[in-house]
Amino acid sequence: MILYNEILIILLLFWLISIVFEFGHFKSVPVYTVVARLVLVILTILVTLFVGMRGLTGTDTKTYKLFYETGYFHENVEPAYRILSSFFSAHQFSFTVFEIFIATLTFSSIMFAIMLLSKNYMFSIVILYLYCVPQLSLNISRQMLAVGIYTLGVALILDNKFIKGKSLNTVQSKIGVLLFLLAFFFHTSTLIAVFIFSMSYILYKIVFRRGTYFFVIGCCSLTITIILSKVNFVYNLLTSIATSGYLSKYTEFIMTDSAQTQLTEKSTNVFLIGITMSILFIVIGLFCSENRFDKMTEFLLFYSAFFLLIQASQVNWISDRLGYYFLPLLSITFSRVIYNEILKDKILWKIVLTFFIFVTSGLFYSHVVIGNFGNMYPYIGDWSLH
Repeated sequence: MILYNEILIILLLFWLISIVFEFGHFKSVPVYTVVARLVLVILTILVTLFVGMRGLTGTDTKTYKLFYETGYFHENVEPAYRILSSFFSAHQFSFTVFEIFIATLTFSSIMFAIMLLSKNYMFSIVILYLYCVPQLSLNISRQMLAVGIYTLGVALILDNKFIKGKSLNTVQSKIGVLLFLLAFFFHTSTLIAVFIFSMSYILYKIVFRRGTYFFVIGCCSLTITIILSKVNFVYNLLTSIATSGYLSKYTEFIMTDSAQTQLTEKSTNVFLIGITMSILFIVIGLFCSENRFDKMTEFLLFYSAFFLLIQASQVNWISDRLGYYFLPLLSITFSRVIYNEILKDKILWKIVLTFFIFVTSGLFYSHVVIGNFGNMYPYIGDWSLH
């Protein structure tokens, strides 16, 4: 655990250095962008190597290595991962080389998404780390690859729509949709993420009229979080659906005694994440009573509200797994909030919002790292490529 905390401290120092540059007005100089991108690329390479050369760190990694060495895959493993694993294995690359390739696809996708949409690269990297995207990739690398590809698809579509002001019927948006499809073939849960993204965009266009809606979202989420911490409504709903046959593929993960125990057990950390993020939305809603963010930031916040509701459900691994698709985009969203032009001269609001962002992401870090998700420590590095 000390290793992960040391990395966090280093990233926070990099961010603090970037703040010095901000106060020095270097952001207006073109070289600032070049340096920021160079730092982002270097950090991405380091994170890729850290994840790719993890050896047998992570519970699922041992299973992935077994797939790689035997050529036998569980029936639920998606075709894109099977093909990729079989290709590298057939060409006698080491398992470490394969894992580095998977990590490269994951984090290069996220890096390009950050380049497209983030207002401050270092802040996004710090929040990305607090939301444990690298740490989760030490274990569930297959889903996190899907998360990375999905994130880039969303970034391409939003960049095309909100920044370039073009219609969704363009080559860039179509590439985004193809990336959704590719992510689906690495992990089928991507389908739910794409559905939520599509619904959030439709609802945003239909019902969203003013920033004060975030206040209502925060209050509703706060209420739901408190109520669902006392009852198992969502789990009971899932069991009803599973019994009807619609979730037959996942019945063993819902209906067994061990699954019931895991899904109905309440986590204090998840509860506090729901509470603090609800308060963050309430604060944003209060700020938006007299101010309004740009359309891109508004939509990303509206989309993030679905992450908030998923966390509020408190159905342990299900809410966790669905929530992972939001994590890289949350790092981008919060950078667009804190470094937004309308907050430039509103230092107090900026401090308050930054505080709640760090509290809620810090709780997530505690939930994953201190909880030792997927046996992420001790870190068992394998620096041999043979």
